[in-house]
Amino acid sequence: MNFKNTKIIKYLLGFLTIIFGGVLILVFFFSPKKANLNWKEADKKMYKVLVKSNQDTSSAQFGLYNSTFTQRVEAILNFRVLEYSNGKVKLAFQFTPLEISLDEKRIPVLEKLNSQLFLAEWSKDGSVIEWVFPSTISKKDEIGILQNLLYFQVIILGDKKKWISEESDSLGTFIAKYNTKSDQILKAKVKYTQIHSQDDNSSENPDKPFQSNIQLSYSEIYADKKESWLISSNLREKAEISGSSFHINISREASLEQIPFVPDNSLDIWKENLKYEDAKFQMTKEQKKSLSIWEEAEQNRIEQEFKGENFQSIFQKLFKNPKEFTDLAKMEKMKEYLKHFPEEASKVPDLILKGKISGNHILEIIHLLATTGHKESQTALVNILSNKTQSAHARMQAIAGFQEVKNPLEESANALWKVFESRKTEQDRDYSNTALLALGTVALHTKLQEIAGKDSLPTKIKSRILSELARSSNDPNKLAVLLDASGNTADSSLFPKIKDYVKSEDKITRSSLYSALGNFKDKDSLDFLKNNISKEESPEGRIKIIQSLIQRNGDKEVTKTIQDSIQKESDTNARQYMLQYLIQNKQDVSDYKKTLEKLLETETNEYNRELIYNGIYAR
Repeated sequence: MNFKNTKIIKYLLGFLTIIFGGVLILVFFFSPKKANLNWKEADKKMYKVLVKSNQDTSSAQFGLYNSTFTQRVEAILNFRVLEYSNGKVKLAFQFTPLEISLDEKRIPVLEKLNSQLFLAEWSKDGSVIEWVFPSTISKKDEIGILQNLLYFQVIILGDKKKWISEESDSLGTFIAKYNTKSDQILKAKVKYTQIHSQDDNSSENPDKPFQSNIQLSYSEIYADKKESWLISSNLREKAEISGSSFHINISREASLEQIPFVPDNSLDIWKENLKYEDAKFQMTKEQKKSLSIWEEAEQNRIEQEFKGENFQSIFQKLFKNPKEFTDLAKMEKMKEYLKHFPEEASKVPDLILKGKISGNHILEIIHLLATTGHKESQTALVNILSNKTQSAHARMQAIAGFQEVKNPLEESANALWKVFESRKTEQDRDYSNTALLALGTVALHTKLQEIAGKDSLPTKIKSRILSELARSSNDPNKLAVLLDASGNTADSSLFPKIKDYVKSEDKITRSSLYSALGNFKDKDSLDFLKNNISKEESPEGRIKIIQSLIQRNGDKEVTKTIQDSIQKESDTNARQYMLQYLIQNKQDVSDYKKTLEKLLETETNEYNRELIYNGIYAR
């Protein structure tokens, strides 16, 4: 290489360095910042909104199998910033004009409902502080209205270009991930963490297991750099949600696009002096409507269907033979009647007492009272169980029925405690024990009330169960049922307070303790059960331990312990339950097939041998 060429190359390299260095400096200083939500007080906008959704629902609980509906919403979203200060923005929304179709049929009642003014207070980043709806709109109807806006919800956290947010829609709570550049925001749902209850039972356990499969989730959003909120948003998503009693497939497409501002000045949202606090007061000063539009329609239908009927006339039509159980469809019809005419439940105790309801019908009607579960049904159950002139069968069924009541009242719990306190005769003790077991379940069904503190119903019940345990050391039969009742609460925090009953010389007491732990979820009680397999002397106790372990989630350490213990187990029934555990948790059994083949060589009981054989060769 000659010197002249070398100088040229160095010159070019230096020139390129200056150019690219300058580009890097420009990129560093002038690269577009991530998108942010802007808010401008008194800002007014209009958007065209289009939503298409398809939902397929199955629920064995409600007799729904592949129930499919499609929805189409086409609307103008009127949007107004009322106030903006201290990092909080107060907004008004109104969807109108609006067309809503279900399965290609316009639904005017839904259109009227969804066209009303509603308010919101958000933080600057888009997080919801409150929604405000007119009191004429029920809580359930609010969810449907909100869904058409939540499709376009944006929450911007911090200064990072990628972030994760927890949000909610009409299905439940979900995790969303964001990615942003310039004025474009990309959003995708990752998974649902909680699903709204699929029934009307407000005490439904929010931690009830379900599976969430987000097959597709994509939102492309453009924030307005100069004015408020958004310019446009497009969403596509598909999801599959499965619980113990329901399965939902859902697909959605939604778009929002800003259009020229040509307002309809007759709308509430464009009133000249619209103020957030004044509007909020006027919208919420009346008592909140309790029934959704669908519930109202159903109520009207039922009132027409059962016009002129009473409990006894309906009962006589639907319940024919007291020696046979009634057709399920007729049972559901009677439940529908009781649910919508709750005052009719008060007639049941007298009809049973007079023999108008007898045989299997007693069990069926008490079951209907329990599963309907409103205040009037619970009062009827209390009247039956408290009346000593009622038959023993009716009283016992009424007591046991409270294990099915999903929202038990404190008055009902007090009635059960009174039954518990009377233990003079053998019959009284049977009532007492059943009432105590029911109280444990009452504590389970009301556990969401514990946020109220020490005076909540479940806390009171559990405290008294522990007090009764402390006073019952000389009554092993009473002690056993108290331990069973503590298990019915499914409250793992009771474990440290009851675990010492393992030291009892009475095998029934120890067995009841082991049985109670089957409903707990903590690791300490699980280890306690595992460690007592080899320590428990009575086969009855060991059987209860294994039965409780079968109820709980599989655990590799437990599986290994049972795998080792089964070789030494002398009791046929205990081995049977150990085999059931191993087969149920075969994924944790080392050399599963060889382990069962080895057990087959030494097992002498024919039932157990068949169980092993099926375990080896079952697909």
